[in-house]
Amino acid sequence: MARATLRRSAGNDGALADQWKEQTQPNRNDPIGHHIRNGYVASARPKDTLVDDSRNRSYGRGIDCKAHGASDRITCPNIAKPRHTLAQVSDHAHVAIVSLGDLSVNNVPVLFDPYADRMFLHPVIAVVILVICAMTLVGSRKYALIAAMLTLNFITPAQRVFILNMNLPAMRIFIFAAVVRIFIRNTHCRLRILNLDKVVVFYGIASVVSYTLQSPSLGSLNNAFGTFLDSVGAYFVVRVLITDLSDLYTLVRVLTVIGIAMLILFVIEYRTGVNVLGRFGGVPLTPDIREGRARIQGPYPHPILAGAYWAAVIPLFLGFRIGTNGRDLQMYVAVGVSLALVALTASSTPIASAAFGIGASLFFSLRHRLTDAKLILIFMLVAISLWMRHPIWFLLARVDLVGGSTGYYRFLLVDSFIRHWSDWFAIGLRDTASWSQGLGMNFVGLRDLANQFVYEGTRGGIVTLLLFLAGAVVALSYVGRLVREAADLDDARRFWHVGVSVFVHLANFVAVSYFGQVKFAWWMTLAICGSLHQSHMFAGERVIAETASISGSAVRTT
Repeated sequence: MARATLRRSAGNDGALADQWKEQTQPNRNDPIGHHIRNGYVASARPKDTLVDDSRNRSYGRGIDCKAHGASDRITCPNIAKPRHTLAQVSDHAHVAIVSLGDLSVNNVPVLFDPYADRMFLHPVIAVVILVICAMTLVGSRKYALIAAMLTLNFITPAQRVFILNMNLPAMRIFIFAAVVRIFIRNTHCRLRILNLDKVVVFYGIASVVSYTLQSPSLGSLNNAFGTFLDSVGAYFVVRVLITDLSDLYTLVRVLTVIGIAMLILFVIEYRTGVNVLGRFGGVPLTPDIREGRARIQGPYPHPILAGAYWAAVIPLFLGFRIGTNGRDLQMYVAVGVSLALVALTASSTPIASAAFGIGASLFFSLRHRLTDAKLILIFMLVAISLWMRHPIWFLLARVDLVGGSTGYYRFLLVDSFIRHWSDWFAIGLRDTASWSQGLGMNFVGLRDLANQFVYEGTRGGIVTLLLFLAGAVVALSYVGRLVREAADLDDARRFWHVGVSVFVHLANFVAVSYFGQVKFAWWMTLAICGSLHQSHMFAGERVIAETASISGSAVRTT
């Protein structure tokens, strides 16, 4: 069995971060394994060699595997391509699986975050960010919305600057620019404070307070403020940029074009094994291989998140027909592109969520019997729970649509979250490693919080978790009212599919927690629900205001 010696590198050679390439042959009998100890991940293949293409060095079998600072020997089953070099560092800093130092094999770094705690901005991306800020500050709402989608879909997570010790990735830079635009133009005055707005603000405050109290320090407060900006800031920016169905049409058109461009990049990565956007840093240059399948991720922090994001976009394409001529064809193209993007990620979670979303869209014809459908679903879950020997969440262990899925780990995570409720109930918990005791996996631990609800609970306690759930409930209640009071069947269908998009996000949350720029997609969806509700509830006042404005102009003219 292959072994490798792990120790901290004396240098910080970030140039190697995107140069690793795994020489893998499809072999279902050679599953990828990872062992973690003290935040270190060691991976090895027993037969092939790990190749560093940039320096033409290879490392084969027979290397000792020992964690830095530990005296015991650690066996590393199967070498696999290094994972999570950056992904969750800024947002899940307490998750040791991704909080990595500089590791090396024979003095060559193999797994680390080359961008942690320092500025990294590729010159090309710097120009792109400047253009995005200009579009946001001086352009119309349409161009500001386009700038948001460009930031979300084309800038890798590594691109960041540090100002006064504040970590500002590209998405936070856009949010800052959008906030400046809002106050310069006084567009925030158009907002009517909704219950959903209050829930989101209270959620942000609770998250900041709870996370800071876990370990009071300036660093904790700084991290909590960044999360506040990612959630509350993103939500209110979209509340201002998207005000009604016409703005949502613009968003759908932009996402259609972006989806086609993204599919081209995904196909290139799939065919050549090179992530084009990975050359800018922050994502692997080569795709991850699992069970002989390439898991394409493009500019997103992880293949699962890439697929989860596009799975949540599919309902918008289904509900909003694009253009006036050939609109059905354009809708089918947009949906087909999104399904292809989901499939190329080769991940069970987004595939299942996309299926749930398409199924939920078919329930539109049964919208008047939705209460009956809910009761039937509850009855089915109770019956299954009584029939099963394990709790109902053991079903997570059975999910494996593409092979190599880690459903059993997700079951253990949720089960431990419930059993150890006293650990996180008050203000949350920084480290969940102790939950793995007695599970036969003490070495690996339950540090990867692959469940958004578990993440919210451990980050901010029960208050934060309940407020997070309340936001989803209030948004869905808005959608329900919009569907019931829609002016025609087409509008009802559009509102319904916005709710389906919320549902798909919630389905994703069962098996993954959002991080990086993908978090923006969730808060954007909630903000859309709030904006459509405001547009519907105060439509009469807007018409009166516009009429008064026109009348005043006519009087001045005469």
